[in-house]
Parts: sequence; structure tokens; C-alpha cells
Amino acid sequence: MTKDDAYGNEPITAYWRGGEQGSLVTFVHVKLWLLVAILTPFALWGLFVVWRERQASRQGKCTTCGYSRAGIAEDAVCPECGKGCIRP
Repeated sequence: MTKDDAYGNEPITAYWRGGEQGSLVTFVHVKLWLLVAILTPFALWGLFVVWRERQASRQGKCTTCGYSRAGIAEDAVCPECGKGCIRP
């Protein structure tokens, strides 16, 4: 049994039990709010990167460097950064 924190949140408990009697048992306790606090910035950054690339692509710019691709073939590499730009 785990003890709740001041807000009544119980930590996530994961454990692995070996197949033999007397084997080692490992417990991992992680507060859910801590897990969310750690992973949220990464998720938000990923969404921002995808949004920025889609905006650049819609505006006819290179998704890597933002260089205007007006008059350049869709399958050609960007003359500014040399990366291949994918248009939707």
C-alpha cells in the first residue's frame, strides 16, 4: 500500500517479479504529476516544430531554413541550405 500525497494522488507503482521463489522484486514509484511535468515540454516542442514546418511549407518556404522557394522545382533541393524540401 502506498501513501497518498497531500492532494490525494497515489504514485504510479510498477513492479517486476521473477519467476523463481526468493527472486528479487523491484518497485518503481513515480508521481504522475512529475511524469507529466517532465514529458510535457518535449511534447509541446514537437508540436511547435511540426506546426512551424507546415507553416513554412504552406508559404512556399524551405521547411529547414525558411528560404523562399518561389520559382524552384518541388523536387529540387533548397539552394540556401541544401536540404530536400517536401511540399504537401
